[in-house]
Amino acid sequence: MADWLITVHRVDASDVTPEFKTLRTVRGTREEAVAALRAECNTYAPHVSKLVRREVFEYLPDRAYLVRTRGRFGTVDNLIALLQKVADTADPELPDGLPGAVPGALPGAAF
Repeated sequence: MADWLITVHRVDASDVTPEFKTLRTVRGTREEAVAALRAECNTYAPHVSKLVRREVFEYLPDRAYLVRTRGRFGTVDNLIALLQKVADTADPELPDGLPGAVPGALPGAAF
């Protein structure tokens, strides 16, 4: 069993603030998480009134899809992604952090 997040990233935010949010959490196998991801891709359309068309583009196989929804007033693009938890300081079955990290290094810091 693994912990997964299904997230959505609104990518056509020219007229609104970009969004990033978690749609669903899944505890289960990879196959269960992928099935949940596909279900979200087949139904997600919160910014579209009167859905006219839905297009799904594969970005990373079984990991991320761009979902384009067209409604009466326009088109909205959302990247829906599946993320697996790989580190957790409170879970003895997972490492505390990512391997290969330089201790004390800050992102973007000069060396």
